[in-house]
Amino acid sequence: MGIRKRILSLSLVALMIGAILPNIKVQASDIKDGALYKKEYEEVKNYDSYSNLRLYSNFKTSSLLDEREEVRESRLANSKIRKLVLQTNSNYEVALAYSDGNYSYVNKFDDLEEAINECKSIEKEINESENIIPVVIDKSGQVTYATKSVARVRKYVNGKIVSGTSDIYTDSSMRNVYTYVSHDYMSEVPLITTSGQAAKVLIGGYEGWMKYTNKDDYANKTADVVIWPLNQVTTPSYYIVQDGILKHWAGTSLDGGSGTMLYVGSAPDFLEPGKKYASYDGNYFYYADNIQDAIWDLTLDLKENTKKRAVNNGNPYYSYFNNLSFRSKSNYTADDINRYITAHTASDSKLRNLGAALKEAENTYGVNALLTLSVAINESGWGQSRIAKDKNNLFGMGAIDSDPYNGAYSYPSTRESVLDFTQNFISNGYANPRDWRYWGSFLGNKNLGANVKYASDPFWGEKAASFAMQIDYYLSGNNIKNLRDENYYQLIKYVGTNKVIGADGTEFYDIATTNVSVGGSSTIGTSVVGTNAIQATGKKVTINGEEYIEIYADRNHSKYDGNFNGTYNWSKLGYTKNKNIVFLNKGKTGFKEGDINFDDEIDMKDLSLVSNLYNSKKGDSNWNNNCDLNNDGIIDIYDIVKVANKITG
Repeated sequence: MGIRKRILSLSLVALMIGAILPNIKVQASDIKDGALYKKEYEEVKNYDSYSNLRLYSNFKTSSLLDEREEVRESRLANSKIRKLVLQTNSNYEVALAYSDGNYSYVNKFDDLEEAINECKSIEKEINESENIIPVVIDKSGQVTYATKSVARVRKYVNGKIVSGTSDIYTDSSMRNVYTYVSHDYMSEVPLITTSGQAAKVLIGGYEGWMKYTNKDDYANKTADVVIWPLNQVTTPSYYIVQDGILKHWAGTSLDGGSGTMLYVGSAPDFLEPGKKYASYDGNYFYYADNIQDAIWDLTLDLKENTKKRAVNNGNPYYSYFNNLSFRSKSNYTADDINRYITAHTASDSKLRNLGAALKEAENTYGVNALLTLSVAINESGWGQSRIAKDKNNLFGMGAIDSDPYNGAYSYPSTRESVLDFTQNFISNGYANPRDWRYWGSFLGNKNLGANVKYASDPFWGEKAASFAMQIDYYLSGNNIKNLRDENYYQLIKYVGTNKVIGADGTEFYDIATTNVSVGGSSTIGTSVVGTNAIQATGKKVTINGEEYIEIYADRNHSKYDGNFNGTYNWSKLGYTKNKNIVFLNKGKTGFKEGDINFDDEIDMKDLSLVSNLYNSKKGDSNWNNNCDLNNDGIIDIYDIVKVANKITG
């Protein structure tokens, strides 16, 4: 009798027994030598109190770490670790994982590969509708393999779950650290593959490697992720469209429900309102009748290095505020900003009357006022954190390691806090290609942007961008169609090597294929493919026979000049080659409707580009968003006529 039939038979038996003996819980049975018998795992809640744990961290933690509700809920959930009571003395046991959190024993093995092969064999006999996943349980009583799974970030040191940061590496050798995260801020992440003692995951937009086992030493386990059966992921992160806004539920417990709802931006038209979509990079989205199946489709795409199962294959979405360069200006005045702050904070908030300081910093140090305020809201808890109240420190500067309060810097006023943050931490730090913290001059995520090095929260950049979106929405009269800041600038993204120079040919910085700071080395004045910039004008200029476009450069001083103090000269534009770049949106600056090739002229070349894409639809591999002039998701005769009319006047 096949496994599937035996499971069905056992389910019927369980129902009959349940009717006779309702207090006896019966699930599935062990199968051994053809004999059927009932076995059930017990849950062991064996954990250390967080208050007694060392904080294993060498990087900045949030200044509000112990005050955030989602962190408290996450720590409560993570303080309890399920350990299954083994049925044998073997190294591994194969079991069946059920969606209600229970497991039933199947067989025992001393060799892991044999146990995995047994799981794969069983999977073929299980009907998908039964929602049962074969797993391997190791000697520590935890799942070490599942036929369908996610990774759950949890830090173990010497067999104990602890608080602190976990490193993410560039490859399976785990020698070069790329970034770091804390499990306090997150739940599940897609598991792409494993190699030796490393697991490849997608986390905050970055595909990297984490420690997941130290084989044969389960009592002293040191790892950063555990394997979790996909059918037991009951409250995963998801994206949803509501009232024209794309929102992201960033969960902190895959089976506990805690988390934060973030405002991402104006919803793209390829996502349907009310449906839950899976995404772990914010660019590509997956849908199925249940979110677990959507996560598995996403995982399969990662395994196969494709996006073919995404609903927007070939048409990635980019959140404007999360990708907006710090080197930009908000359209809102100091009074506008103060009006928002007054309406959304308590009277004793340290954010009150901050508008003038934010605009001063924007003009002097080249850091967008709305982005600065958004980081301050996120870091200071709307100006109510202890560090903000006692030290006028709105950004957690100096709040690192296990004693954030005493380590945090003090300022005579909140204005001084804003000026220090924008000058020394952003302009001459995270936005400066000469600085070790630079991974792109935008909020970003764990792949690129300030979030790579700024915080252990993989959603730190997205949370700040969420506040920027909410501010823009409120100050635009809650009218999603009339946002003043979103899509104001034309965003560009580097997809190949390039360089940024001044009008006189001064070298500002290069765009390299990889970030040279990985592994501890650095090259003067280097950015990386994948980073963003904003187009300052639609003007094209020819320099040494090559075409350049004008941008607000992340740095507008010579890459060899080590005396940059953070002061930004807005009138000194940068020039980047008009190649190896893509346009991420339709900005109100830099883009002239109908100028498809961005040469600042609307002519037959543009008409040809639109005509060649006739009848292509949004999501097609050859889709060009700029050709869809009426934004109806198809390039048709109406778009062609629009361009033709602009040519003829």
